[in-house]
Amino acid sequence: MSVRPEHASALSHDELKTRLHTMGREAREASRIMAAAGPAAKANALETLALLLQERREEILAANAEDLAAARDAGLDAPRLDRLTLTDNTLKEMA
Repeated sequence: MSVRPEHASALSHDELKTRLHTMGREAREASRIMAAAGPAAKANALETLALLLQERREEILAANAEDLAAARDAGLDAPRLDRLTLTDNTLKEMA
């Protein structure tokens, strides 16, 4: 699975709405599972996520560059662009 299977601007309003709604439902379900998980399972999940961030660094940074370009084109101001910007350092800190 890629970070971004298709650019959001390529989706219709209804497709984007449906995709975001689905992601929200999945996130709620994942939060319930993690809330019920024991400490070892939570630690394992965090370690897995950290590894995925490292393994997919290039893909994540490329997708972020696309998002930043679209945000600039949409006229987002510098402080908001700064908050959206991911760097190698940012990903290392997340992991």
